[in-house]
Amino acid sequence: MTDVSVGVTLKFLSLNQGNAQGCAGAHSRLMSAVLRSKRATKVTADGDPHCTTTCSSRCFNTAQSFGDSAKLTLYVERDNPRISERWCKEWALRLIPAKDMHNLHLKFDHHQSSTLRPASGHTSPSMMDMLQWVLHGVEDAVQVITIGRVARESPPMFSFDMNSSQRMGAEDGRFFSHLIHLRSLRLHGALGAIHTEAFPHLLQCLINLPQLQDLVLSSNGLDAKDLEALKPAWNRLPALQSLDLGANAFYGDAACSMAIALRSLTTLTFLNLSDSRLFTNDGLENNNPSNIQDLSSALGGLSQLRTLNMRFSRIQDPSFSAALNNLTALQHLLLDYLDLHVDADVFFPAVLSGLTVLHHLSMAGFKSFTNAEGFSSLFMQMTLPKLLHASSTPCNT
Repeated sequence: MTDVSVGVTLKFLSLNQGNAQGCAGAHSRLMSAVLRSKRATKVTADGDPHCTTTCSSRCFNTAQSFGDSAKLTLYVERDNPRISERWCKEWALRLIPAKDMHNLHLKFDHHQSSTLRPASGHTSPSMMDMLQWVLHGVEDAVQVITIGRVARESPPMFSFDMNSSQRMGAEDGRFFSHLIHLRSLRLHGALGAIHTEAFPHLLQCLINLPQLQDLVLSSNGLDAKDLEALKPAWNRLPALQSLDLGANAFYGDAACSMAIALRSLTTLTFLNLSDSRLFTNDGLENNNPSNIQDLSSALGGLSQLRTLNMRFSRIQDPSFSAALNNLTALQHLLLDYLDLHVDADVFFPAVLSGLTVLHHLSMAGFKSFTNAEGFSSLFMQMTLPKLLHASSTPCNT
């Protein structure tokens, strides 16, 4: 992702309460100009809209380039003490010119380096209430929603103000059914410690987003029970092409539930299972060996998969190599720091012999390979242009 500088930064500085109307008018004119332009624009709403707002141009693409590039990104520092229902609704009014654009990226995040600190006794609004307030009347506009890791003192992701006048059934998923152009939902670390309690609500959210193409649930501490809870959602996501479940250990027997998910998500072109223990059956993972084999079979059935990320994962079952060998459309395979507990001199030839269109193999930090000459010979026989990343990979020859 590359930032594009156009040499122009527009700022609205020191606008007080008396200038509120002028501020709203200025933002409305800016939005209209943005929508008429061919540039992608980022609007930073990390302060009171009557105070400082910085608008700068930047090129934005979803992680795997799904759909058109979002033309307008609204960034909100979600733990800002100034944020209130009124604050969010004022921003909703400013977004009205984008209503028919269907190309808005709404990004909520928390920054530890922020100088903004809640006042004593201040409680940030819940994320779901903020979503409903900011998108009130412009639900059609949003294409991408990104919600990052939240501060400990903040309300959980799926908590609701039961007295809010703008509640639209978010707790049972009805709110998400209004986001008919949402293509990408990114919840990186957003569920945190309350992930188990959040999943019934997340399930309803996903069921109401059949058009979703990109789903990120990375770094949420997910386990086997969480995957089990999402089972009804997978076959309700027929358009899903990218699934990021990285940095979730999946303790418990999660292999069975993951196999069910992959058998339903046949349109996947990108899959991130990095830093997981799905293909091992020792310690806290306790995966049934037959379920691991079933998972390998399901993975091998993803005929459209072009990118697979298995970095920092542990592999104990030899069926995994057969699964990779069946991914005939695979172009990018990331195996950095793979904790491999099968014979590497058998594993890699078995994998690479079937990946005839592989362009990029990354295996930095891999320490279990002994036959470097044999591996080199096999790699050179692959016909298409390719990139091998194997830095810091000792070979015991």
